Amino acid sequence: MKSILILVTLLSSSLVMAADQKILNIINAIDNKNYDLIMEVDEDNRASGLKVFDHSNKDTKNYNMDKLESGVVLKEEQGHKVIVLKGQSFDHDRGGDVKIDYLYNGITGSRKDMELEIQFDGQKWQVYSNARRISNLKFKGKTIFGKVVGVASVEAY
Repeated sequence: MKSILILVTLLSSSLVMAADQKILNIINAIDNKNYDLIMEVDEDNRASGLKVFDHSNKDTKNYNMDKLESGVVLKEEQGHKVIVLKGQSFDHDRGGDVKIDYLYNGITGSRKDMELEIQFDGQKWQVYSNARRISNLKFKGKTIFGKVVGVASVEAY
C-alpha cells in the first residue's frame, strides 16, 4: 500500500499540465469591448497557439502559431482585415518580435503597425513595447464625418 502511494505521488509530481496564459488585455474603445489575448502553451511552456476571448459574447477564437508568419487576423469587419498579428521569426521556446498591423483608413486602405515583442521569461509569457512590459492594448477609432473608418491609434500600457 505504501509503495502504491509513493508511486502515485511520484507520477503526479512529474506530470506538468499545460496551461493557457493571458498575455494581453485588448480594449476596443470604438465599441467598448474587451478581449483577452491568451497564449496556449504545452507542458514545456512552448507556445502552441493563440486564443482571443471576447468578454461581451463569451466567444473564444483559436489561432495556430504556425500561421503567425503570414499573419493571424484578429479582427475583421465588412471584409476588411482590421487587426492582424504578424511574426516573421517567432520561436516557440523564446518568443520574438511581432507586429500589430491595423487598418488606419478603410476608405483608402492605408494601414499602420506597432512593433511588439513577446518573450518567455523562464516562467511565463510577457509582452513588451519599446522595451517596456505591457499588459494592455487600447485601439482608438478613426472617424470621418462621424463614421468609424479605421483605427486612429493603438495605446500600449
